[in-house]
Amino acid sequence: MTVLEPRDVPSLAAMLATANAERVPLVPRGGGTRLDRGARLSRGETTLSLAGLPRDIEHCSGDLTATVSASATIGEVNAQLARAGQWLPLDPVFTDRSTIGGLIATNACGSARHRYGAPRDLIIGVDLALADGRTAKAGGRVVKNVAGYDLARLVCGSFGSLAVITRATFKLVPLPPTAITVEVTWPGDASGGTRRLTEAALALAAEPLTPTAVELDVPSPRLLLRFESTLAGADRQASVAAAFCVAAGLRAARIGEDHQSTVWRDRTASIWRASGTSNEARTVVRVSVLPTDVIAMLEAVAVRARDRGVGWHASGHIVLGVFYVALDGPDEAQAAVITAVRQTVEARRGHAVVLAAGAGVKRLVDPWGDPGNAFRLMQAVKARFDPHGILSPGNGPGGL
Repeated sequence: MTVLEPRDVPSLAAMLATANAERVPLVPRGGGTRLDRGARLSRGETTLSLAGLPRDIEHCSGDLTATVSASATIGEVNAQLARAGQWLPLDPVFTDRSTIGGLIATNACGSARHRYGAPRDLIIGVDLALADGRTAKAGGRVVKNVAGYDLARLVCGSFGSLAVITRATFKLVPLPPTAITVEVTWPGDASGGTRRLTEAALALAAEPLTPTAVELDVPSPRLLLRFESTLAGADRQASVAAAFCVAAGLRAARIGEDHQSTVWRDRTASIWRASGTSNEARTVVRVSVLPTDVIAMLEAVAVRARDRGVGWHASGHIVLGVFYVALDGPDEAQAAVITAVRQTVEARRGHAVVLAAGAGVKRLVDPWGDPGNAFRLMQAVKARFDPHGILSPGNGPGGL
């Protein structure tokens, strides 16, 4: 496998220009934590490693913004921002290796999405190296700058298929002084617990509370609520939420301050970590449905996985209706589960996208599913930015 390692933006642009002229396919790579996402199977493409680019972080604390290099990791960025009491509220798995460029390209985030959104909700400017070697900028460095074409949001979730991200500007939020986590469980059987916890989470969403995260884990159901504010504010909200859940017949308990960071980190990593019980690759499917359809979706996953003998568990932003479903088992069985669940989800106007899977599963099932009427527009955008199709060919949304 050929690897190109530019040391600065001009050398990156030159490499792109050469590859474009010679029609050489390139796959941009940051920290390497999400290379299995999308539809790409290894076809001998040249890897364009961005690890050697300078890792600059320009922090404008007075404006609550930061402009950072795509090669910087989210861990590095937030470590520096924390010195001024601010942070970029993205908390994906592998924070020590997840680069800013990779997070933007896959629109990846963590549990804080409930309150702060995904990268496309926080980005306000971007610097790009285009497929033909030109460089471009869009957006600005202040939150109020909204003039021009919103190229910054366009590249979020593009999987490197439109351009190579070199720098980005984000809006920031103050770093909360206190975090309190409440664990909510159901004292009865697991099947009934999923429904009761889901109903409780949706009811809590209508209450005057501002949790940073509201996450549901199944099939051993539990609901995790995180409140971040001043000590008094977080304490009051946690107490109100716990009392609400207890009144609904659930159990609620606070997780110790010294233990809660481990709980959040481990539950996020567990989705991506193989079970260790077999040699099959783990599959992760992101399912997006209306919050009111979550129960039906999870029931469909449980039934299909049981029928096919596939191990599974799921974790997600319950109030947003976005879940990550992990599957373990033979390729054919996993593919059958994905197909059946996708039919259920799409019938409810939702989406099921395979984020990670082994080559066997990717050969049996389309990772993207039906992109709908938007696919023609996506093809037109791809043709505009990368007419020769050299950037991440076949790995963009819908297989662009």
